[in-house]
Amino acid sequence: MTEMIIVIPLLFLLAAGMIQFTFLFMAKISFEHACGQSARDYAFKKIDPTLLSEDIWKNLGSEQVFFSKETILAVPSPTTSIIAQNFLSQSGVLGPLISKIKSSLLNYSGQKWTVIIFFKSIPLFGVIFPEGIPFHTQLAVLKYPDQD
Repeated sequence: MTEMIIVIPLLFLLAAGMIQFTFLFMAKISFEHACGQSARDYAFKKIDPTLLSEDIWKNLGSEQVFFSKETILAVPSPTTSIIAQNFLSQSGVLGPLISKIKSSLLNYSGQKWTVIIFFKSIPLFGVIFPEGIPFHTQLAVLKYPDQD
């Protein structure tokens, strides 16, 4: 009897933790999917890049109950990497030639974003994360210019 009194609360705590983490991972997957769908909408010119946050919120659909709309933030990032810029600046005489080749062969445009949203804390995590759990992701969309 004493062993059952000790073990049953631990089993319930373990089961509750598994359920809480299931909701957490389900929400993370839904968020990643909504971000990917919004990136595809941008690539197909269905949305303006300034409306990415609203499109992500719309794409969350029924999973919106897990998030706070006020916390979604899509911050544009530079589309070129620092490593590529350093390589072009350090290549000396070949720098302008490499830059010219790159601009003629790889004439892509696009956008990068860092997207942040807060997951509403579920009861077990509410004690540890009272303002919610932040989810971060990065989106990068490269588009080849339209040919006339």
